[in-house]
Amino acid sequence: MDKTEVIESLKASWLFLEGAEKILDLKKGEGYAAAHPEIVAAYMFTASLDFHARIFASAADHHGAMMGDLATSLDRLSGE
Repeated sequence: MDKTEVIESLKASWLFLEGAEKILDLKKGEGYAAAHPEIVAAYMFTASLDFHARIFASAADHHGAMMGDLATSLDRLSGE
């Protein structure tokens, strides 16, 4: 992971944190998020799982496409 990826990850985490706090305070009243950090942490964990699932799905799609290209190339090389 390069420096740019780390910075982008930190930005995304900050946006999730701010979003969690704002949503909780809007739904439950001002200061609720600060009084219930365990709920903010659960929100952050859920956001993290969603983010990882999206990255994994994207990588799997990319890998699947690469494997298809590899299979086609091998078929061509073998004369099939």
